[in-house]
Amino acid sequence: MTIKQGSSAQPRLPDVRQADLRRVNALCRDLTDCTEWSNLASEFITRVEKCFSAENLAWNEISPDYGCISGWEVTPGYAHTAEEFREPLLAHLPEHPVLTSVGWEGLNKEPLLMSQFVGDSIFRQSGLYREAYRFIDARYQIAFDLGRFFGKPLLFSFNRSGRDFDQREKQLFHLICLRMQEICSHVERRHVLMESRKALLDLLGLDGSDTLGELSSSETVSLAMLIEGNDVGNIAKERGVGRNSQDRMFGRIRERLGLESNLQLRAYFARLKSSL
Repeated sequence: MTIKQGSSAQPRLPDVRQADLRRVNALCRDLTDCTEWSNLASEFITRVEKCFSAENLAWNEISPDYGCISGWEVTPGYAHTAEEFREPLLAHLPEHPVLTSVGWEGLNKEPLLMSQFVGDSIFRQSGLYREAYRFIDARYQIAFDLGRFFGKPLLFSFNRSGRDFDQREKQLFHLICLRMQEICSHVERRHVLMESRKALLDLLGLDGSDTLGELSSSETVSLAMLIEGNDVGNIAKERGVGRNSQDRMFGRIRERLGLESNLQLRAYFARLKSSL
């Protein structure tokens, strides 16, 4: 999953050093095998500190209507403090200088520094700082909206108290966010596929120990998607394989069952369902 600088998959980030890239690649390798969304946030927060220097690193899940922060994971040393000041933070969040200037939508285009919108002396007079941010070392902040996963917007905010983030750090933060978009999409896609597999097993009255006899787990997932009405191209894209590979997989399944087309395959399982 290594992305080289200047590839079409990401914008050019000329100030990011090769050492930074190696650390981010190592971070992504560590997270690739994380299969549960509930574990991904804590694993990320624990490991990202090796790539980026900030006192308080936060993974924020936002409510679908952007009304509030519905859940978060923060640097372990700040977990208790963040919970203690959760109520005043949420109460004063509408005062956030980025939100008052560009709104939530401004955070999904590029990482934004809080200092781009308000001077330090003015910010320290705000209720957001006096009632919450000064207790969680968030005098300076950089943030980015990674998009929606499992129906909720995901926002990364990295905070520190001593100095603002420079251009190199802004680009490094951007790189981390782009790579984590891939990881999050991968975890969400795997969850959807496994839910499809479970639905097919339930449909046919089988438990997980009997994966439709001779069929592998990946074949079961593909079949579930086919029966749900997905075409072969979409199934291949969702599983991250080529169209020809997906065609060959269905061909092997049809051969075992003595069928000639995917239409017959759908009909076969419809008849099987009705006979249960």
